[in-house]
Amino acid sequence: MPDDTGRRKTLPLLDQTDQRIDILCRTNEDWYPNWPGATVRVTLFHRGTTNKGHGVFVWGMDDTGMEFFTDDFAKAAGKFRLILGWDYVTRKQLEKIGFRRA
Repeated sequence: MPDDTGRRKTLPLLDQTDQRIDILCRTNEDWYPNWPGATVRVTLFHRGTTNKGHGVFVWGMDDTGMEFFTDDFAKAAGKFRLILGWDYVTRKQLEKIGFRRA
């Protein structure tokens, strides 16, 4: 996703500790309930200690969510970046790229 100067934004460097990045993204669906401003929370999770079990999670404010797990951090980061580029996050779009209901 390009920034205001047209350059590609990069994710912060993640080290060998378990870390996560949370970003609110717009949705045009009800995630029972949504976060403020009609958004869902999109999380990139990096399991640094074992380097296995990375994930991307998309959740409303309560019990509606979708998840994608992989042992390949680059694959998880790529899906995270893809979602950040969408105008609206929808369950159908997430299913198309391999997410499953949580």
